Amino acid sequence: MATYKNIKGFGIQYLDSDPANPNLGQVWYNSTTKALKGTTAGGIATGAWSSGNDMVKGRAGGSFFGSLTAAVAVGGETPSAPDRLLVEEYNGTSWSEVNNVPATTLQGGGTGPQTAGVIYGGQNPGNTAVTTEYDGTNWTSGGNLNTGRGVGFSGGGSQTAAMYAAGYNAPTYPPGNASNAEQYNGSSWTNLPTINSARRAGAGGGTTTSMVIAGGAGGSPSTNPTQSETWNGSSWSESSEINTGRGYITGGGSDSDSVLIFGGGPVPGVTAKTEFWNGTSWTEVSDMATASETSFGTTQATGTATLRARTPGAGPPGVTEEWTTAATVTKTFTVS
Repeated sequence: MATYKNIKGFGIQYLDSDPANPNLGQVWYNSTTKALKGTTAGGIATGAWSSGNDMVKGRAGGSFFGSLTAAVAVGGETPSAPDRLLVEEYNGTSWSEVNNVPATTLQGGGTGPQTAGVIYGGQNPGNTAVTTEYDGTNWTSGGNLNTGRGVGFSGGGSQTAAMYAAGYNAPTYPPGNASNAEQYNGSSWTNLPTINSARRAGAGGGTTTSMVIAGGAGGSPSTNPTQSETWNGSSWSESSEINTGRGYITGGGSDSDSVLIFGGGPVPGVTAKTEFWNGTSWTEVSDMATASETSFGTTQATGTATLRARTPGAGPPGVTEEWTTAATVTKTFTVS
């Protein structure tokens, strides 16, 4: 069996304090605290929020997909007027306007990377079933949802493997909450078993075979569900509740055991709370700098970063915050 020295080329270090910038996999004994320590790879739960550059045109309530360095924000509205055709891309540093989406979009779903994304549902101004695909430059029509609805829970990881659950019932807005769930294969949507608790405006993450949805708005604006449900590819099950019940949450994550949700309201009031799902339970992590709801986000968030552009109703419109994870995390080892 290989020893630590065989693998790393040096033995466990004996130090009187923790190193300032330890390397991944480094192990040392802290003689001051009498603790054996080492580093492991950081994950999405180890991150924190930092400021990014503003959107070209601040707005809220649109569809989104992509990653921190290749994000797409579609549609939405400002306090003064709808901008439901407007599309912007983020490269990790700045936003730029790109080709408009052909159909107006507000409160729809989205998933996939920047060069192969898909958006679906939303209001137009009534609930819509329209699906539109993006190749990084141009938009083309996809297969319609079986039940048009907006403010649902998105999931799945690609243009050919998307999920959409719950939302407002069609055909008018807003008649009530839906429990519908559908899966997209790149050309058409298939009805799935319904979720256990009908609701709207929550957050989701994961894949078509393993997904989690959380929170949402219940029967009235004052109802803030804490329910969380998981999808295993064939059925929905109740799971651990989120810590702060709220609706109009933003979230993302391409793995069902590494999902981040943030913002939302009323709880009462708009919140800056951020929570992490590890596949079993929700844990509160670092808050955003400023509370927001109906923000844009990213769907390819796992292990790297997530961003948001703040709703116009909760501070300066278009402000961006980035969730960046630590490269390494120091842990204390226990020996039994």
